[in-house]
Amino acid sequence: MQTGAVRFGDENNCHSEAARRRLEAICNRRQILEARLRTHYPNLHNGDSLFPEFDSENFSAIGHRGYARLVRELQTLQNRSTIAQSSRS
Repeated sequence: MQTGAVRFGDENNCHSEAARRRLEAICNRRQILEARLRTHYPNLHNGDSLFPEFDSENFSAIGHRGYARLVRELQTLQNRSTIAQSSRS
């Protein structure tokens, strides 16, 4: 009986590690994509800051499908991570 609990814990940790690596990869991809979008679409600034270099960008305004898919996947993984952490408590 105890062996089953250990195996379940091991499988859960393995899955969490894979999810963490996927989350890191998506975050890195998002940073790269946002840098490229800033280059190609310099007028995406919201104008929400006193200084233009601190303005946030509205990447969803251009309707870039790859960026939208990346953000959806990032949100999904973050939600799963939050749910998994709350269920462990």
